[in-house]
Amino acid sequence: MFTRRLNGEVAGKEAESPAKYVEDALQQGMVRTVYHVVPDAAWSEVSEKLSRMPGVRPIESGFAILFGAGRVHVFPLSQFMPIQEKALVVVAPAEWTTDEYGVIVNLIKQQRVSADLLAVLRGSDAEVAGLSEALAVSR
Repeated sequence: MFTRRLNGEVAGKEAESPAKYVEDALQQGMVRTVYHVVPDAAWSEVSEKLSRMPGVRPIESGFAILFGAGRVHVFPLSQFMPIQEKALVVVAPAEWTTDEYGVIVNLIKQQRVSADLLAVLRGSDAEVAGLSEALAVSR
């Protein structure tokens, strides 16, 4: 997930279910691992919040959160490591700078993120087309 907020949270308040799709999917065993990549500019705020939450533990590149048998890895874009397993890739283009967005598109093109399915949150037609093209190139 390349987005600032996990679980469909809206700035300042957490969304009610069913927007908590990530947490629900982990709790129900539908998903085993989530890689939540946040913009570098937001990392200070995100890491401070996570460091105060129970059940969240620091790892080398960021934080890990356990949900039942599932796990969420949270880290900034600058700490991104290639993901080998096929994944649902969720991108929220409005939350990234132009340069960061370009990095995400290139990660998909270079198969450093292997996407089975691509979801674009609040993206313009051009942003959706760019990500779709990147996914097609990676296949």
